[in-house]
Amino acid sequence: MLDENLLGSVFLCLTKKCGFQKGQFSGKN
Repeated sequence: MLDENLLGSVFLCLTKKCGFQKGQFSGKN
């Protein structure tokens, strides 16, 4: 099960065209 935080981050990424601001997926391209 994925955390809501993770889903939120992914959704934000899709909304901002993968504009990573937190750098959570810095190692997980």
